[in-house]
Amino acid sequence: MMKLGRSVLLAAGLITLLLFAVAAAQTSFVTIKDVHPKVLHPGDTYELTVVVRNEGDRDARNVMLAFSPDPTGTVSVVGVSTVHIVGLSGWDEKEIELTVHVRDGALEGTYVLPVNITWEECYYAAGVGRVCEPGHFSFATLSLRVEGTPTLNVASVVVRHGEYGSEVRPGYENVLVEVWIENSGEASAEDLKAELICGGGFEPSASQTTVAYVGKLLPGARAQATFRIDVSEDVAAGEHSLPLRLTYRVDDEWKEETKHVQIYVEPKPKFEVVSVKTEPAEVRAGDTVTLYIEVRNIGSEDAKFVDVAAIRKAEQPFDFEDRSDYVGDLDIGESGVACLSFEVLGDATPKTYFLDIRIRCSGDPEVGDDNVYVFYESVPIEILPGLPKTTRYLRAAFVALAAVIIGAIAYVAVKRK
Repeated sequence: MMKLGRSVLLAAGLITLLLFAVAAAQTSFVTIKDVHPKVLHPGDTYELTVVVRNEGDRDARNVMLAFSPDPTGTVSVVGVSTVHIVGLSGWDEKEIELTVHVRDGALEGTYVLPVNITWEECYYAAGVGRVCEPGHFSFATLSLRVEGTPTLNVASVVVRHGEYGSEVRPGYENVLVEVWIENSGEASAEDLKAELICGGGFEPSASQTTVAYVGKLLPGARAQATFRIDVSEDVAAGEHSLPLRLTYRVDDEWKEETKHVQIYVEPKPKFEVVSVKTEPAEVRAGDTVTLYIEVRNIGSEDAKFVDVAAIRKAEQPFDFEDRSDYVGDLDIGESGVACLSFEVLGDATPKTYFLDIRIRCSGDPEVGDDNVYVFYESVPIEILPGLPKTTRYLRAAFVALAAVIIGAIAYVAVKRK
């Protein structure tokens, strides 16, 4: 096929020389001066800009250009293959548009489209006026270079959290995502830039490294693009697909395409505070309080060894007797109650305090999760003004009296037996 192309080029050259010799005897000569773009790629369709020029002194009218496909059938004309130009003055040129398509899988090389050109030569003759002589013709070729195109793919993805860990779980920050981009095509991708598009619970990390500049990627080569992302606590376990936008240049044309990066998020326990209850229901300064906190596992993995603890703050008027409580194992959707106790200082300012609590658990070893997870929540504790001393004394006396009465009743009941 390439030998045939060279033969066509040689024949076209000889014909062009003959036509130029003929042009010496006439004063108008229409030919192809230039074409853009000159480099095409397999499988693509192009709008060619063809520059047509009159290389003589006399006008050329009713210029007709008839384009044929190259002899190998690699480059063909799409749609109308004949173009009409009303007129070209001497030494004038015009641009025309021609749509061509390059066959998929075309081999690299130079291909020519033959062009038959006919026109009328017009001039003014003394005593006659304007004269237009038909029958003028020339033969030209469009010389087009076909080169391979880049074919970019995601070859592999490596995800790491920390120095060695390859797992990703909800709430992880600064996760390293290494994407290897491969060019399996036949041409280089110039000025290649890769951008990882975040969303759906994935966000750029504080370093904002979701754009990687690769540069020139040669055919058959691979390059690494590195990104850093944060994973929201609300991301569901399972496989997630993040778009990877690739922009690059082929010759003078910019191209953009989107691939996808697969990231698997492992399951993880997660907790919410369901309810908070105190005894007494109305808490006042000076009271001894029992605090019941119900927590539920709303995550995607069973939680082992759940423990709830209050976090001391110097500015809060609480003196804890039991600051933590072991809840046990909580499967997905299960709830448990932690019981804490504290004394409210007598000089506590009446207001609502937000007590910070820590919920700690282990992952489920049956699914290979040996991590320890810690969650933080806040629960409201409303402190009312303390009772006057007399009221407190009366309340204490009433409690003591009630205890004596209950004891007496119990004693009488025993004696009757």
